[in-house]
Amino acid sequence: MSFIKDIFVAVIGFIAFGIFGICLICYYPFCAFKKFEEKYVRNGFYNVSLFVMTVVKFISKSFVVEFKEKDTDGPCIVVANHSSILDIVTFCSVNFKDAVFLSKGGPTRIPLMNKYLKAAGNVIFDENTSFEELCSLVQKAFNKNLKVIVFPEGTRSEDGTVKRFHKGAFLLAHKLGVPVLPVCVKGLDKTIKKNSVIVRSCDVKITVMNKIVVPDEEQVLDITRKTRQLIAEEMEK
Repeated sequence: MSFIKDIFVAVIGFIAFGIFGICLICYYPFCAFKKFEEKYVRNGFYNVSLFVMTVVKFISKSFVVEFKEKDTDGPCIVVANHSSILDIVTFCSVNFKDAVFLSKGGPTRIPLMNKYLKAAGNVIFDENTSFEELCSLVQKAFNKNLKVIVFPEGTRSEDGTVKRFHKGAFLLAHKLGVPVLPVCVKGLDKTIKKNSVIVRSCDVKITVMNKIVVPDEEQVLDITRKTRQLIAEEMEK
């Protein structure tokens, strides 16, 4: 029975991601030629992501969302650990409809995803972008009352453990005067492992932690390390 269940979960996951891919392809012409306003592209991605996460909830052994922070409204820098390709669709589970991603390289090198990310108003930068220019780009998102989601590890973890956090997101939060909102994503690294397309049934928990203020630039590195530690400890619970 366990083998049959594994096959069922894998097939359902394959179908769900197939539908997700088809939806992105259908959106591509509109994104490429800017036929939709940013908010409509974001809403489209949110709805498709919500479908994928509904499937993940259905096939998971358990799926829990915990809010330690009650006030998640308004502009902030959301920082989360990054261990699965599913992380990019995770935030619809916590109703972060008003959010964009901060992205350097990675998916922006994929033509279809590149067009989509730009059309949705995500913050795209590269190694030639100065910190002042990046602050300006992020501020434009805040002016639209959006959250900016950052994966401070910079890349997906190979084994699900929380790697070293880069301090850039926390420095941005300090410079722009917004709080950091940590989110711990646990279990999705086992649902789809890195470099794999096989979907598995696992226990998943998403924890929206308490906001953190970065009051002083001298505290940026210390707060970066403490936030990483908080998420790592949440992963161990």
